[in-house]
Amino acid sequence: MLIGLLIIFFIGKSFYNLAKKNNRHLLGYTLLGIAVYFCSQFVFGFLAGVVYLLSGFEYGYETEMVLALIGFVLGLLCVWLLHYLLKRNWEGNPKKRNDELLDG
Repeated sequence: MLIGLLIIFFIGKSFYNLAKKNNRHLLGYTLLGIAVYFCSQFVFGFLAGVVYLLSGFEYGYETEMVLALIGFVLGLLCVWLLHYLLKRNWEGNPKKRNDELLDG
């Protein structure tokens, strides 16, 4: 439980720092990173469940542990890929800041 909260914290923190560095919407990209982590795990779990139902494989405690580890790694891989793509895109196309605005 605590490990899951720490993972969510560090995912959110990395996306927050990336958005702050590139002058993007902080909360939106923080939540996007966390949502990608959970959605990738959900999609993997759904697909694994369908495969196990269709194959008739015996489902036990060991299988549950392996699926949890694979889901964890796949979730982190998807988050890393999104972070990498956003960073690469934002460094190539920086957001223009207009320092002449009075209400900035």
